[in-house]
Amino acid sequence: MNDAIPRPLAAVFLDAGDTLLAPAPSFEGRFIAVARAEGVELEEAAVAAAFAAAARRAVWPTDWTDPATQRAFWHGHYTDILGELHYEGDRAALADALFEVFSDPAAYKLFDDVRPALHRLAGLGLKLGVISNFEPWLATVLELEGVDHLFAAVAISGVLGVAKPEPGIFLSALEQAGVHAGNALHVGDHLDIDVTGARAVGMTGVLIDRFRRVPAPPPDVLRIESLSELVDLVGAGPPHAREAG
Repeated sequence: MNDAIPRPLAAVFLDAGDTLLAPAPSFEGRFIAVARAEGVELEEAAVAAAFAAAARRAVWPTDWTDPATQRAFWHGHYTDILGELHYEGDRAALADALFEVFSDPAAYKLFDDVRPALHRLAGLGLKLGVISNFEPWLATVLELEGVDHLFAAVAISGVLGVAKPEPGIFLSALEQAGVHAGNALHVGDHLDIDVTGARAVGMTGVLIDRFRRVPAPPPDVLRIESLSELVDLVGAGPPHAREAG
């Protein structure tokens, strides 16, 4: 499996949602709390399954800088989840309430393995970066969590106006970090937008599947369930060398 890691490796780029961070205590927990406030009781397993099904159908806008576009996408996504749950009430109203809750930067926290993994990767001499389809306030989340200073590159679709899997967002991150695509890997939770998108520009794509939503990825895709696994894989090879791009 170590052959999947580029050698020499100069940089590790990471997706944000469900890779670095998530709503606390969980997406499902927040979703259920909002629904309960509206008088609707939901089960965690059902919400998780509905979210996974809706996520597989989601089509990310190519221009993510317009707040109206962002709101329309998320409103549609939450409405789709409610459809999966066979919610018979006012889906639009509940989707509005969900959007407000999930648009609060303070609602997001790093996964427990992230902070130590970032420090260990940086200790290996690697540059770190973020490549994420997210609103501009992702930068605020990283600052609130105290990790913004660890990243040599932060490419956010809501800032750049281009979203994964389009090449532009990956190329922007590579340019910011000053590394070649062939010496970089990108870790994300979606096969299509993260792994395939990264590969299209010459990077190595790694699938992180924290919630075991993709139990059988293609055999040529490296799948991990935590960033601790990534550190072990990266650290198992020869010394890493930074390479200017």
